[in-house]
Amino acid sequence: VLIQGWLGKLVVEGGLSPAMVTAHLANAMLLAGVLVVLAVNSFFFGNDGASDGRASLTDRIGDEAVLPGSTARLATVAAGASLFLILTGAYMRAMGGALVFLDWPLMNSRLIPSLNSIPAAAQFTHRVVTVAVGVVLVVLFSKASKARNVSPGFYRLIALASYAFLAQAAIGAANVLTRLAPWARSLHVVLATVVWGALVGAARLAQLRASGRTPLIQQDSGDESVQEAAAMVETVGVGEAS
Repeated sequence: VLIQGWLGKLVVEGGLSPAMVTAHLANAMLLAGVLVVLAVNSFFFGNDGASDGRASLTDRIGDEAVLPGSTARLATVAAGASLFLILTGAYMRAMGGALVFLDWPLMNSRLIPSLNSIPAAAQFTHRVVTVAVGVVLVVLFSKASKARNVSPGFYRLIALASYAFLAQAAIGAANVLTRLAPWARSLHVVLATVVWGALVGAARLAQLRASGRTPLIQQDSGDESVQEAAAMVETVGVGEAS
């Protein structure tokens, strides 16, 4: 948080330089990612079987199976790729490249446009990375779907990320077609954060299950705060993404 404030100061003093704007957003996303990882970790205990008596998030959303290591690695790659996509978008916007091409999905009516400026190259890179992340998500969604019955928690997080990514792509198009309407710009950032957070959560969950970590079993501890937290998870609907 302190670093975020310091970077914000540099952004203002630097006149919104692309590098500082990108670094500021990167730190914000990393902070959000750390919080997601801590949240997932808090619902697990170690292989020694020690438990603190709390009800498990994964127990509530039905995650019971150990996921293969390859799935955990792919989820980690997807999370990293989504962050890279966010940062290419931030740099492109800061470079003034958001409207360098006024059509979508083509660029000046071409699949591969003339890259005669840095903003044009930044916009092209952002769109190429978008396609790459989409391909990774398709593969990951397929794997998660096959494991849906034995690992619904992982599936639901991947489904949330996938659906949010589709909406994100549509809003990306809306940014171009509406010439950067405020609602489109704001929603673009919100959905990017949802995709990133869901993928970080899914990756960490998959890593823990692949390593044989056991989620806390649901216990009748009588802790009302735990019951309320679990009910909130169900209401907010990590599971509703499916």
